[in-house]
Amino acid sequence: MGFQPESAGVRCSMSEQINWDKELSWIGEYRFPLQRRDQSYTALMTKWIYDYCTHIGDCKSLGDEIKRRIETFANSLVESHTLYLNSQFAAAYTLFNQSMDNVQDSLLSVDFGMQNSYTNEGVGHYFRIRKSDKTRSYLEMLHIPLSSRRYATTGRFSAPGMPCSYLASSVEICWYECEMPRIFQLAKYRVKSATGNKKKLLKLDINPLLVKHDLPLLYRRNNISDDQMKCFAEQLFFIFPLLAMCSVTARKNGGDFIEEYVIPQMLMAWLRTNSAFIGVRYYSDSSNALVRNNSGHNVAIPVRDENNAGYSSEICSLFEFSEDAKSKTVDMANILQRKFSKEIAKLELFLEEVTYEKQHFNSPDPTLSSATVAVYSGYCSICESLLSLLNDYSDNKEQSSYAIVLTLAEMFNWGKLLKEHVNNQSGMFDERANEYVSRFNTEILGLMDSICSFFRLSISWGI
Repeated sequence: MGFQPESAGVRCSMSEQINWDKELSWIGEYRFPLQRRDQSYTALMTKWIYDYCTHIGDCKSLGDEIKRRIETFANSLVESHTLYLNSQFAAAYTLFNQSMDNVQDSLLSVDFGMQNSYTNEGVGHYFRIRKSDKTRSYLEMLHIPLSSRRYATTGRFSAPGMPCSYLASSVEICWYECEMPRIFQLAKYRVKSATGNKKKLLKLDINPLLVKHDLPLLYRRNNISDDQMKCFAEQLFFIFPLLAMCSVTARKNGGDFIEEYVIPQMLMAWLRTNSAFIGVRYYSDSSNALVRNNSGHNVAIPVRDENNAGYSSEICSLFEFSEDAKSKTVDMANILQRKFSKEIAKLELFLEEVTYEKQHFNSPDPTLSSATVAVYSGYCSICESLLSLLNDYSDNKEQSSYAIVLTLAEMFNWGKLLKEHVNNQSGMFDERANEYVSRFNTEILGLMDSICSFFRLSISWGI
């Protein structure tokens, strides 16, 4: 393991020993994405930048000039956003571009295809998904060609008419970001082992808690020297304001303009004309808990050149794939049914039997009768819900696929709660009811656990 400082523009020298655990402790206070709640984007970021610059002022590892540059850069981002909202578009872009040019050598980056800046671990593959049942070439899957730029819509890291290549480090993240379609096209791109000129991505996929923990640990283990640690810390301190400005959860109200996308879209426009970076790496800002719990990252690379077919030669050069490579059609409902057909049949039988028992149960003991009927009712309710969701998903109700998958992924937790509730009443059921308790705990909960894992952890099971 060896650290490679990413920016030649950061000059590193250690005049005194730094306690890096203390120096970086405040970083762990930050959480991304940022939530606006009841305040405006401008108010949120103004307050955030003020707090951030206060911490920067207390950093022992930074000289006064570096502190001034970080504060100037951070405030210029807020000002660029304000100018844009005031319809001073030229001034906004001019200020933003100048600010980025002034600090580009000090921003944290990572070589394309590498996991991070301080190890030799590679990503290996990137993935791309499109909602469609039509097989496409890998070239078509890579991005919208410039000749069809009218189809490029607005997004956090894309502006209308600006085609980009959007990729993810795992197929799960791709699927989550596409709102979990039932049927889709999948392309798996192998990253070239050596890209020659080591094309770089701005690194915005930063977890402050990991930074706080991992960097001092690497330093204590002598994997990072004093000067290397200082370089890396400075790059982090410079890029955090940009990360914050690009990581505010969007309030989508049906309109064409999304305020939270202004700075990220400016960033992509700047990247189109910048020779130091080809794109940006970032975490999803989705409210989807499945995305949040995934440690992978997304990549957005703007198209800034094209070959005769209308596709970027630069982006194509990052991967190894043949001209005749085709996407794979994936039908998640069919995979689910194939994998769990026997278990689903057991679920249907269990529900049928328990429903019959509930309807015909009779006991002279009122206490025993009440507890038994209650557990039968609980089992019927949760099994009916599970089957209904599975049937809806199989019926290709695409408009509700997102909600169905999220609910299916949580069914196991509900089942465990019911199991705990029933266990607390052990000894209150007759022998017949105890048999169903045992079957539910093994067969039904086992199915719920497997379905939960299928959607939450590894949709690649059937791919």
